Amino acid sequence: MAHPPAPRPPTARPRTGKTPHYPERLNKSLEAYDRSVRVRWFLFRPLVVVLARLGVTANFVSYASPLAMLPFVFVAREHPWIGVACIASSILLDMNDGLVARYRGTASDKGKFVDMVCDNLSFTIFMVGLVNLGLIAPVAGVLLAYTMLLSKVLRSVTHAYYLDSDWFFRAVAGFLPNFAVGCAYGLFLVFAATGADYLSEAGYVLGAMLAADSLLFFVRIQRDLPGP
Repeated sequence: MAHPPAPRPPTARPRTGKTPHYPERLNKSLEAYDRSVRVRWFLFRPLVVVLARLGVTANFVSYASPLAMLPFVFVAREHPWIGVACIASSILLDMNDGLVARYRGTASDKGKFVDMVCDNLSFTIFMVGLVNLGLIAPVAGVLLAYTMLLSKVLRSVTHAYYLDSDWFFRAVAGFLPNFAVGCAYGLFLVFAATGADYLSEAGYVLGAMLAADSLLFFVRIQRDLPGP
């Protein structure tokens, strides 16, 4: 099978409002995500096929992702490369839950919601570990964890207005919050490799970016989405 069996990516509907070009930008984001699915299928197809044939469900893979991150809280300071392995395992599971769903023919927007919840839980565990191990200032850690979650929630609410769904809504957060998560994981890799700790500084910078992004989407919701 050359490509993952997948439902046709949703198309953002034009809506009235003061940002008429936003659906076009959202469609480009969805197209980029669809390309990433094809790349992941090329890389991980054997693993996905084995998991599916063993009867492993996509939700099981999603739930395993935060569980893989749990040891990070306790070992990352003394054994940073084990911490890197925890992060890598969690990311690997996150990259394959959707592929398993597509291969098994169970892909749904409810499953994407489960995936997003587990992603947020994995990152929260990671941040708790950083604070517990003294690798990030508590204020920076709370700021980054909270604004990442807030950005994802407000973005998903906005996107739900534009996207059809086979459930209550389609959980689509977009690029920026996931970029912030990737930066934080990458900076821990820098710490493991060199001992240089830039996580507190990055927490403040990324948290400020996500706070501004959250404000932008909150304003967009108030301005463009219908209400009573």
